[in-house]
Amino acid sequence: MKTRLLFATMVLPALFAACTNDEIVDSQSPSLDGRALLDPNFTITVNGEADTRFSWTDDGYKWNDFTANDKFSAGLLDDVNGNIQEKVLTNYVFSTADGSNYTTTSQMMEGVYMFYSYPGFETNPERKPVAFDLTSQVSTDLSKPTDAVNAEKPQLFITPLYKLEKETANKTLGMTFISYWSTAVIPVMNATSESFKIARIVLKTKAEAKKFLVKGTIDPTVMNAQGLIYKYDKDKGTYVLGKNGDKAAEYDDLRVADIAKEGEENRTEVDQLVVNCGSYELAAGKSVTAYIQVPAGSYEKGMKVEVVAEVSKVGDDGKTVTSLKSLETEAEVNWKSDDKQTANNVIRFRRSKATGVFGKAADGTPNAYEVKQIDLDFADAAEGLYANTYNEVYKYVTEATAGSTVIIYNQGSLKVDDSMMALLSKAGKTVRFLNPIEISSDRASASLMNVQFDGGATIKKGVITFGAGVELATEKVLTVEKGATAILGDAVGGAATRTLDNGPAIAGKIVNEGTLKLGGTVGAAIAEVKNGEDAVVEIVGSQTIGKAIDAGVVAKFDTPKTLKVAKDAILTIGDDIDGESGKFTVGYGQSVEVAAGGTITATAAANFVNNGFIENKGTIDFVTNICLVTENDVKKIAKIDNYGAIGTAVNNNTNEDAIIVMKVRDAKINTTVGGGGLVDNTMDGYIKENTGCVIYAEYDGSQNGTLGTQMACTKVIMKNGTWTAPKLPATVVTDLELDGVTLTNGTTRDEITFGGAVTTVKITNSTSEDALEFATTVVEAHLTGSTFEGNVEFKATANLTGDKLVLDNATFNGDLTLAAGTATLNLIGVTFNGGLSAATALTTININPATVGGKTVEAATNFAGVVTATGLTALKIAEKATINLTTTAASIGVAGTTVITNTGYVENRGAVSGASSSTGTTPPNWGGNTFVGS
Repeated sequence: MKTRLLFATMVLPALFAACTNDEIVDSQSPSLDGRALLDPNFTITVNGEADTRFSWTDDGYKWNDFTANDKFSAGLLDDVNGNIQEKVLTNYVFSTADGSNYTTTSQMMEGVYMFYSYPGFETNPERKPVAFDLTSQVSTDLSKPTDAVNAEKPQLFITPLYKLEKETANKTLGMTFISYWSTAVIPVMNATSESFKIARIVLKTKAEAKKFLVKGTIDPTVMNAQGLIYKYDKDKGTYVLGKNGDKAAEYDDLRVADIAKEGEENRTEVDQLVVNCGSYELAAGKSVTAYIQVPAGSYEKGMKVEVVAEVSKVGDDGKTVTSLKSLETEAEVNWKSDDKQTANNVIRFRRSKATGVFGKAADGTPNAYEVKQIDLDFADAAEGLYANTYNEVYKYVTEATAGSTVIIYNQGSLKVDDSMMALLSKAGKTVRFLNPIEISSDRASASLMNVQFDGGATIKKGVITFGAGVELATEKVLTVEKGATAILGDAVGGAATRTLDNGPAIAGKIVNEGTLKLGGTVGAAIAEVKNGEDAVVEIVGSQTIGKAIDAGVVAKFDTPKTLKVAKDAILTIGDDIDGESGKFTVGYGQSVEVAAGGTITATAAANFVNNGFIENKGTIDFVTNICLVTENDVKKIAKIDNYGAIGTAVNNNTNEDAIIVMKVRDAKINTTVGGGGLVDNTMDGYIKENTGCVIYAEYDGSQNGTLGTQMACTKVIMKNGTWTAPKLPATVVTDLELDGVTLTNGTTRDEITFGGAVTTVKITNSTSEDALEFATTVVEAHLTGSTFEGNVEFKATANLTGDKLVLDNATFNGDLTLAAGTATLNLIGVTFNGGLSAATALTTININPATVGGKTVEAATNFAGVVTATGLTALKIAEKATINLTTTAASIGVAGTTVITNTGYVENRGAVSGASSSTGTTPPNWGGNTFVGS
C-alpha cells in the first residue's frame, strides 16, 4: 500500500510546537534548582545570513531574514543532574525592537538550550517535545502562486544545542537559524497544442527506498549523543559546534529524520508528497511552477514526479466521464560525492534551499517537466475519478455497474455528509476514497456504509455508526474529533478476507479525541485505538482489547480519559494491549465506569491495573489497585468504588494506600490480596477471603455499644460524636482510630477497656470521660490532642516503646500507668495533672518541642504529680522544649541515677533529682527550685 501526504498549500508551513496546541510557555520565575543565573542583559544577535522565513518577493522566490516583528524561543533541556530531556522543561520567548538584537524579559539560568521559531507564541502550561507536522490538506489555486509562498507562511527553524554558562553567556551570542525543510521546485510546461487541467502533482520516493518523514518530534537527546552542541571555546573566544568545531559539516548535512524521536508510534513516514491543484488549466505553450516542501535530506535515484491530468471523455453511450490520468517522469540526480554517496546517484534537498528536481537550465533556472504527449489515452491511468462536489460523486456512483467499486479522488472540498451517507447506503455499490476526507452529520445519528478509506478520514461532527462495508486501510488514520462520536460494532471488522489489504476492515489506527463506542455480538476488529487526553470510550457489547487483531479484537488500545462498560456489555482484556507493558492501565486522572450488568474480564489481575478511579456496579473478574508515587505533595490515590462484584482484587499500599470502598451491603469481593492496601467495608459488604489488606469500618456521628462487626473488618474508625459503652469484637479488629470522639460509659462510670485482638490505637482530638485500659495486646498507641479524665493504664508487656507510644499535646487528669516493656517515653506538650507510673523498664524520658508545618516550635510538658520510674537513667529536655513542675508535690528523677541533659528550659516548683553529671541544671536553662544531684 502506497502512503501519500497531501499538502495544505503548494508551500505548506511546517507546524511545530513545544505544546499540544502549537503554543509556547513564556517562563515566569521558574524553579532555579540551585543553578547560576545568566546576565539579565543576555542578548542574542541573529546573524545576517539567518534563514528565517520562506517568502515570495518581487525578485522571485527566496529566504528572508528576521524582522522586528519576529520572535523565537529558547527551550531549557537539561535537568538538575545535567541530563538532556526530550521535553522542553522551560521556555523563554525572545523578541526584538530593531530586528537584530533579541532579548527575553524572563530571568534565564545556566543550562543546555535549543533555540527554535514557529508561529503562535501564546502561553501554555504544558511542556512537550518540539514537534513538526506536514500532514494537513486543502486545495491550492495555482493561478495565484504568491498566495502559496507569501511571507505569512512561517516554518520550523532550529539550532543545535547550546550550553550556556554564567561566565561566558553574558557575551553577545551570535546565532544562525536553519530551516529543517527544503523545497522541491517543479515547473510544468505544456509543450502541446492543447490545454489540459492539472488535478494534482505528486513527488514519489523510489520504491522500497527511504521515505519522507513528515511528522514527529525533535529528540534533543539524539542531538546531544551526536555531539551537535555548541560550547564556548575560550581560546577562540566564540562558540564552536562539537569538539574544536568538528561537527559543523555534519550539521550542514543533517536531516530532520536524524534527530527525530525513534519508534513507529512517534513518526509518520510517507513515500508520496501530494499537492492538489484544483483543476488548474494549463494553456498550450504555457508553464506553471509548483513548490512542494520536502524534509531535507538525500534520496535515492529513482524519485519520480507524477502530474495527474483531469480528462473528460464521451463514451460509446454518449455519457461524459471525467477521469484522472497519470503522466510520470523521473527526477534528475543533482549531487556528486566521492566519500558519502555513489556519484550521480542522489537527489539532495538542502535545508533552506529551493531545489529544481529536473536540474537547471543554462540560465540557472530550474528545468521544466515538458508535457509533449497530450493524447492522454496512452498515458498510464491514475487511480480514481476526480470529484469536488456531491453531484460529481452522485453521477459517478449512479452510472457505475451494480456491485462495483467507484474509486474517488477528493479534490479538497468534498466531504462525507448526510447526503453522501444516504447515497452510499442505497446505491448497492462501494465508494473508495483515495485520500483523506471529512465525515460530518447534522442529524442526531447517522449510518455509514459501503465506503473504504484508503487515505484516512476525520469525523468532525455527529454520531456516526459504522455499518457493513466500512473499511480503513493499513497505516491510515481515522480521527474522531472532540464532540463527535463513532460507533463500531459487529458490522465492522471480522476475520474474513477484506477488499483492503486482505485484512480486517479497520486495519489502520483510530485516533479518538471525542467518543468511541465499541462492541457487538462479537465486537469490532481494529488494528489500534489511540485515545486523546479527553477521550471517552464506551463498550456497548462484547469487545476484546489486546492480542492479535481478529474478529472482535482491538489489537492495541491505550486508556482514554473515561472508559464506560454498559449494561450487558463485556470487555475482555487480553495480552500486549499497548505493545509495551502488555497491561491495560487506568492512569491517575482517568476513570472506568462499569454499569450494572456490565463485565470486565482479564486473563490475570496484572493485566488490568488501576492507578486512577473505577466505579464498578457490574462485575470485574481481576484487577490490581495500586497508587502512583506522590509528586509535588499530591497524593495520587488509586480508588475503586464497588457496588457490584469483584473476583480477585490485588490491593497494594505501595507509595500510598490504595483503597477499595464497598459502597453497598450487596457489594462482593471474592478475594483481596495486598500488602496493606485499604478496603472500606463500613456498609458490611461480602468479603469471602482477605490476605494482607486492611479492611475497615468508618463511623461518623454518635454510636452505642460494639463497633466493627462488619465482615472481615480489621480496623474501626470513628469520627465526630459520642461513643457510649464502647466495645470492639473479641477477635478480628486489630486497629482503632478515634478523631473528635467522646468516650463514656454513661452513668455507670465503669472503666473502658480496649482489648481482644486490638494491637494499635490512635486517639486524636478526643475525650475519655471514664478510666481507660489498654490490654496487653496493644503494642502501639498514639494519643494526640486528647483529654483523659480518668486513669489510663497500658498493660502491654513488650514492644510498647520508642515511637510505638506517642503522647502529643495530651492531658491526663488521672494517673497514667505504663506496664513493663516501655523503655523510652517521648513527650510533646503533655500535661500530667495526676501521677505517672512506669515499670523499671522505662529508662528514658524525652521532652521534645512540637513540629508545625515542618518547622520546630516551642512546647511545654507539665507535671503536677509524682513521676514514679525507678529505672529512669536519662531525662532529656531538647532545645525549644520546656518541662514545668507546676506544684510543690511534683517530682521527677532518681537521685544519683538519672542523668539530666537540658538544652531547653526547666521551671521547677517541685523536686528534680538526678546524677551529678547532669548538664543544664542552672540558669539560664533552669528556674525555680534547684536541682538535687549527687
